[in-house]
Amino acid sequence: MNDSVGLVGKNVEVSGEINFEGTLRIEGKVKGFIHGNTGTVSIGSSGSVKGDISADICIVDGLLEGDLTAMTRVEITRTGQVEGNVTTKELIIAEGAVLAGNLVMSK
Repeated sequence: MNDSVGLVGKNVEVSGEINFEGTLRIEGKVKGFIHGNTGTVSIGSSGSVKGDISADICIVDGLLEGDLTAMTRVEITRTGQVEGNVTTKELIIAEGAVLAGNLVMSK
């Protein structure tokens, strides 16, 4: 398992494709595709992503505008918003969270 951590800070804006291993924490703004099939994406409360995400695990505490495919699990916290389609094996959604899109639970 790779324990590397990448950070998109609060005052950082990234545009383009991000490929990563380990953990990617987003507190700023990302516009583009995020790909980390064996990794974890965490969108912080101040973070936003406009684009699709493909990862092993995704935790949304901020805003995601795009489709999300997580091989293992998606967690949407009470302040999290997902505006797009979600495909995952396991979904944890807190009271107050927003999911505006289709959900596909895979085996």
